[in-house]
Amino acid sequence: MDILNTTGFNNSTPNVMNQTNNGTSLSQGFSIAMTILFTAIIVTSIIANALLILTIVVSRHLYSITHVFIVNLAIGDVITALFVIPFDVSFMIYGYHTFGIVPCGFMHIGFLMSLPLAVLNLCLLTVERFLTISYPFKRHTYFTAPKIAVMLISTWLYTLLISLAPVMHNSDILRVANGFCELNVSIGFTIFHGVLNFLIPIIGILVLNFFIVRIANRHERRIHCTIKDRKKHQKKLLSFRKGAKRIMLLVGVCVFTWVTFIILVIWNTLCNLCHPRELTWIGNAINYSSVSVNPILYGIINTSIRREMWKRFRKLLSIKYHAENSTESFMLK
Repeated sequence: MDILNTTGFNNSTPNVMNQTNNGTSLSQGFSIAMTILFTAIIVTSIIANALLILTIVVSRHLYSITHVFIVNLAIGDVITALFVIPFDVSFMIYGYHTFGIVPCGFMHIGFLMSLPLAVLNLCLLTVERFLTISYPFKRHTYFTAPKIAVMLISTWLYTLLISLAPVMHNSDILRVANGFCELNVSIGFTIFHGVLNFLIPIIGILVLNFFIVRIANRHERRIHCTIKDRKKHQKKLLSFRKGAKRIMLLVGVCVFTWVTFIILVIWNTLCNLCHPRELTWIGNAINYSSVSVNPILYGIINTSIRREMWKRFRKLLSIKYHAENSTESFMLK
């Protein structure tokens, strides 16, 4: 998605012919490189997130509140990989938007959904960790199955509404013109969207994670049990710290990818589309990279999930091996 023209953070509509005449069109080498990069992000995201989701779904001992929110985050990443990035691959190949107004709308809605979906799921993960360590005996009263369902449904409804709001308010801001798929939203909506769905939640997440680590350290100092019990409690506190670090890694990736994107958008808007389009697309690639990095950060780094993935993989290889041996034995007979 070329943020010069398609994200709508600027109110002007650049002319393709003018860009070409000014020598700012993308070179063939750059287009090929970005096509390969975007395709790699799509493939990595789909495979990694699918493995993460399937591993959690088929392994009953991995059923937990935390993993429910992780699956929800992974689904959001898959949506971005399937319904947003492929349009950019097409743009890199053909040099213009080859689809109609409806796919254009789906692309922008999917893109606008990606930020609140990621941030809200990180908020749910952080709140769950905070309440668990702060009120361990009341945890299950806060996170009953109906309440979790309400949280997830509310997250998706809010995300969908906030993403549809610009088009619902004025359908004329969405159009396909000069080979670009454009959504020219107002600067007010851009600021509102960034502050409400990024800045405030991220600050809240950072504050809560600070308290999680602080409470864990306080609990560790207050442990006055037998050696066996102390080891048991310390193991639990260590798991809380690891969980907080994983969430902070996800938050760090989210902050880096989106802040880079937002800075480029603001800079380009203030200087009236002054920086090279190559820089714009590099910013898009950095922004998209989170959908393939997230499942690796929480899936591969997480010991229990990694072990379960490896266990399932070895089981699959074993089944395949026995099937091949059975076939060979049958043919020899």
